[in-house]
Amino acid sequence: MYSLSSTFKTEKNKASNQPIYLYTIHDYNSKNIPIVNPGFEDWNDGISSTPDGYNIVGAGASTDRESSIKKRGSFSAKFTSAGTDANLQQTVHADKGIEYWRGKTVTFGCWVYATVANTARIVIQDGDAVNELSAFHSGNSTWEWLEVTATIGAGATLVNLDCYIALASSFAYFDGLVCVEGDSVESINLNFAEYDTDIVYDGITYTKFPIRHEEIGENSQGEIDSIRVSVSNINRVIQAYLEDYDLRGKKVTITLVWANQLADTDANLQFIFYIDSYTASQEIVEFTLSSKYDIIDLALPNGIYNRNYCRWKFKSTECAYAGAQVTCDKRKTTCKVLMENISRFGGFPSVPTNRIFT
Repeated sequence: MYSLSSTFKTEKNKASNQPIYLYTIHDYNSKNIPIVNPGFEDWNDGISSTPDGYNIVGAGASTDRESSIKKRGSFSAKFTSAGTDANLQQTVHADKGIEYWRGKTVTFGCWVYATVANTARIVIQDGDAVNELSAFHSGNSTWEWLEVTATIGAGATLVNLDCYIALASSFAYFDGLVCVEGDSVESINLNFAEYDTDIVYDGITYTKFPIRHEEIGENSQGEIDSIRVSVSNINRVIQAYLEDYDLRGKKVTITLVWANQLADTDANLQFIFYIDSYTASQEIVEFTLSSKYDIIDLALPNGIYNRNYCRWKFKSTECAYAGAQVTCDKRKTTCKVLMENISRFGGFPSVPTNRIFT
């Protein structure tokens, strides 16, 4: 376990080349309506049972835990209808009571993957007059974000969120459910700095916070698997977020900047992870971050980061040089003066002098 007592970098070092780590947790919404198991990560009754927190409406319908076709986290839910249409459903009004929700506007969003058009959609129901449906998934075998908004009626008896299959003997995949008060699923990013003052970088304010992470390294296959990030829980700020919202599957960006180059928005290295799990004690919240959740968005450092040396192979696709020169020493000055190809230079001029990052 980390000790966070000496985590902060000090203000007096701002004139130096001292590295500062900035942390962003993406897509947090403070008006979130809690959903149990929104990413379908929990299947305590078995991988072909009903996922935790949900029930199935529709004769013969079934769910299966899916590990290949998924949008966030490790799994999605494959929902299959049988002889009729079917709903994979969760009731969300209980915490505040139905009186609170009457007259409130609610927006429900979800990632959906379907192979047949007019098969899959999502629904908000209130047990009375409201049965608001989203548009159908296009059936193009990709993940699409579906969203629906409804105002809960004065006679409402419940607030249900449904993943809906409209045809008999059809299926679709659902992942990443979000529900909020209001008419759109708006979100914010939580930004923290491992520093003793707030840091403004590229127009974003990162709040000073006792936070640190393990060294980012590679496994035997040359891949970055996972790291742990430890955050102080003394003032319960982070725990309040965790109690309000399941952060599993959320994207986390760790940005490395330098204290004396905060005005240079190109002077950074970024590492992208996704929250796999977290635990909280009275003193510390520890997150386990994985780099393998969403391969499309993966942007991990995969080479040597040097100020004046190009990492591209000469005349490769990345280099794109098509001139008369037959060799290259990969120096920045050669690329600029001799090759006139500086826009494709594969080095990192903003990295401090005489420093290399891998």
